[in-house]
Amino acid sequence: MFRSPRQISPIARLVSALILISIVVFTVSCADKKETASGEVVQVVDGDTLKVKVGKKTETVRMLFIDSPETNDPELGEQPFGMEAKLHLEELVSPGSKVTLEFGPEKHDKYGRLLAHVQLEKDKETLQEKLLKEGLARVAYLFHEDEEMEKRYRKAEEEARKKRLRIWSVDGYVHEKGFNPKAVERVARFVASKRSDVYHPVECKEVVKQIHQDNRVPFATEGDAKASGRRLSQVCKAE
Repeated sequence: MFRSPRQISPIARLVSALILISIVVFTVSCADKKETASGEVVQVVDGDTLKVKVGKKTETVRMLFIDSPETNDPELGEQPFGMEAKLHLEELVSPGSKVTLEFGPEKHDKYGRLLAHVQLEKDKETLQEKLLKEGLARVAYLFHEDEEMEKRYRKAEEEARKKRLRIWSVDGYVHEKGFNPKAVERVARFVASKRSDVYHPVECKEVVKQIHQDNRVPFATEGDAKASGRRLSQVCKAE
């Protein structure tokens, strides 16, 4: 015999409510669960890109939510602080370092690179946070919504910005679409060629003049020049 809603017992209603709550909780937890993978670092490509062995395959991993200056871009070449970012990342990880990759909704970009937050084993911070705190990257390319990670990265970026570290040390260098080397050129005290491992004081005008404009890498301070892995040229020294 069909029972009207009034005839359903309180116990049955409670059971139904608990089942509904369980379904909602399960659905939310599944949605929040992020796919991860363990890997082994093979090589540092630049300040925001690694080669990581995942399983039996070596993947190029583009670190999510950050952007570091370029080191060898076909169009942009080497940008100020690019080599420093790469060298710093090489201090954080080396071939054989064990890392955990945490993926977003889209695992690959249009170039076939894995997109991931990258974290060393037993480390509470991602590599992204470490680079942001040192002023060697900016928060960028938020391909998907992740409030927790964005909040962490924004906090790390703000720490470096307030201290005027590296990319934040030159007004106008960082902008919403990337980096502006001309801002560094305006205050540069040293310059190098993109293809050279030495740097020159800007006072060495005859030497600097021989470096094609498109190949010049400007440095606001000698510390920045040294941090790029270069040494002072012996051809001409500032007096």
